Amino acid sequence: MPADTKSLALLIHVGTLAATYLSGTLLGFAVPLIFWFIYKDKPGYGYLRATAAGAFNFSFTMWIINMIANISIIVTLGVAAFVVWPIYLVTGIAMLVIHILAAIKTNNGEFYTYPLQMKVLN
Repeated sequence: MPADTKSLALLIHVGTLAATYLSGTLLGFAVPLIFWFIYKDKPGYGYLRATAAGAFNFSFTMWIINMIANISIIVTLGVAAFVVWPIYLVTGIAMLVIHILAAIKTNNGEFYTYPLQMKVLN
């Protein structure tokens, strides 16, 4: 495993968290997707590819949940906002906590398996 793998994996988790909150949860999946495209075929970077795929799958799943909530608000002309606000709260807290846990595990040299994810990338 190349020497920079652990640092880059940590950057995936922290970058995903930063992108998630700086974009209002719209672009959180972009950081791991970029890393995945760069490192998916490079020899010796399987750990990094798997880390990026897990971060992307989790962030993309949370993004889909938030988009469904957004669409329900638009379709009901705002009435559903009273019902879906807990969804935003739960997904926001889940993204914060889970990405921090993933960053801590990666910093300790361990692989983190994300919960609640649709497998889009491998």
